[in-house]
Amino acid sequence: MKPRVYVETSVVSYLTAEPSRDIVIAGRQHSTREWWAVAPERFELVTSDLVLQEAGGGDVTAPDRVDALASLVRLDEMAAARRFTERLLRRGAVPERAATHAAHLAVAAVNGIDYLVTWNSAHIANAATRRRIEAECLRAGFDCTVVCRPDALIETPVMNGDPILGEVRTIRDKLAAECGYDVKKIVQRVRQRQAQSGLEYVSCPPRPVVVPDDTAAPPADDDQR
Repeated sequence: MKPRVYVETSVVSYLTAEPSRDIVIAGRQHSTREWWAVAPERFELVTSDLVLQEAGGGDVTAPDRVDALASLVRLDEMAAARRFTERLLRRGAVPERAATHAAHLAVAAVNGIDYLVTWNSAHIANAATRRRIEAECLRAGFDCTVVCRPDALIETPVMNGDPILGEVRTIRDKLAAECGYDVKKIVQRVRQRQAQSGLEYVSCPPRPVVVPDDTAAPPADDDQR
């Protein structure tokens, strides 16, 4: 069974927007299109009425966004998802100003979705909120959906067909998403897991630094040639 991925509105917006001159936005557009081209082979893509509602409003590209979502499975926004959204906001796991983001996360969690892809990850994928969201998911009896960017789910060609490397990359991407893609927090989390594992880790001594001798004579002409 393919992992299921909830496609949030920002992803389909970058997918269908006109090419941007802004280098950051252009990079996101390229990553989104690259992922979208291969995603149906690896994942079952799903969405919700909330995404369709958001995608259908706004500028002239709205019909393109809606068309892009047409083939995706539409999740049931059941009462449980609405209650969980309210819980995430009430208990401060997600700030009130990010109520829509909380709703997307709740729909994904209630339906047991593996990943939620979004470019709006500030309120639901950073390290500060991630722990609170995970705690609320556990208390409510849901597995916490991994929130990540589309480019975190792109396999490089060398990894295609290699289950071991694929598993390693999946673990790495999940860890990065849990830590809000903060390198310092990733290192801290890895060290915590090492300490909790009970395994013995060996640190190799650093290699000696070789400082060039500036006083040495220059090489002969024959050596230079």
